[in-house]
Amino acid sequence: GSAAGGAVLFGCPLVLVRRGNGNSSLTKDQKGPTKDQKGLTKGQVSGWTLIFPAGFTMAFWLPLVTRGRGRAIGVQESRWLAVQSGKSHFPEDYPDTPAYQRHVAAACATAQAAYS
Repeated sequence: GSAAGGAVLFGCPLVLVRRGNGNSSLTKDQKGPTKDQKGLTKGQVSGWTLIFPAGFTMAFWLPLVTRGRGRAIGVQESRWLAVQSGKSHFPEDYPDTPAYQRHVAAACATAQAAYS
């Protein structure tokens, strides 16, 4: 679309997903999350996940990462975080789903191709 003055404006569909409540302050009498040696809450991964189209990656990526406000993780890191926080990770932890069957078939094909 365009705005007054001839400026061209573009929209971007963006989904924000909040994980955890970000509040781990408990009194010593309350039972709840504990902290590890680095002061991080065990069993809880809190923060925000941004989901946007691939064409907008650089527009969001560079400002977030270069200013130290964003952390980059991939699929392996996502799985590691799920394991560390005791959460399920899709599709690996859902063996009765078609997505898991596709995941295993793809992993087998990749492994067979690597060792053929």
